[in-house]
Amino acid sequence: MTVRLLPAALILTLAGCSVLQPPEELDFGSDGGAWAGDGECDDPRFEGNGMASMLLDENAFNDRSDCRFLFDNNQIRLREGALRARPESEDILPAERRPGAR
Repeated sequence: MTVRLLPAALILTLAGCSVLQPPEELDFGSDGGAWAGDGECDDPRFEGNGMASMLLDENAFNDRSDCRFLFDNNQIRLREGALRARPESEDILPAERRPGAR
């Protein structure tokens, strides 16, 4: 009988664990948000125990230090389907949530 080993990433995925995204592939943005430096991640692209209780779209890519620290310490993770890098356009909201959308 032949036994095949599955790659570790596949095994973790099958077991219900998420595979961590390497931080060098994530754009954490800048510390330009109003709540940057408060010890909580205010970037709505992330989720986990270190997140602020109120998340605003304008804080996306604007809380680098807090989010990077919490990410590196496995307190938060990137939401499924969230942007990994700042888009070409500065408008990061879905079309239906943009000002003037009907």
